[in-house]
Amino acid sequence: MSAPPTAATSGLPPAVTSGLPPAAAIAPLLDVQDLRVAYPAREGGWTEVVRGVSFTLGRERLGIVGESGSGKSQTGRAILGLTSPGGRVSAQRLRFDGVDLLESPPAQRRRLRGARMAMVLQDPKFSLNPVMRIGEQIVETLLDIRRQAGVPVEFAARSYFPTLDYGRQVELMTLLAEDVAPHI
Repeated sequence: MSAPPTAATSGLPPAVTSGLPPAAAIAPLLDVQDLRVAYPAREGGWTEVVRGVSFTLGRERLGIVGESGSGKSQTGRAILGLTSPGGRVSAQRLRFDGVDLLESPPAQRRRLRGARMAMVLQDPKFSLNPVMRIGEQIVETLLDIRRQAGVPVEFAARSYFPTLDYGRQVELMTLLAEDVAPHI
């Protein structure tokens, strides 16, 4: 068995490799191992809607793709601690920046949501309250949206979310998620 590469054997100049921690020492920001989400079945027992999802995430962005009903939103909701009442979340490991999400109290999970973790749902029409004007829900954020997306703040503030076309809904929810500069 050969020794791990060093600055001298990697072919990289010492200035490139010096001071960097070994790759094994860099912990992932999000570590999900064997995530499972289940809900009570009508006939008794449990129906798993997410089965054995595993991935690690560093500082990059992650997009989860799959067919309708494949568990994308349920995976995100489980990570954020937003699984519907009655649902059961289990995993070998579910850690965010060193925090065990399965063991963290609800108050800690709430502090992480929005500030450090966010999710853009695949169907934005369920993201905001449809009977409240957007301006009542996100007044301060609208100023940023006007600059970034070109949505006139006066128009958006008086609008109801369902009246916006699908593209504007997605754009609005993406900007809202990014506005808080989450880590994931």
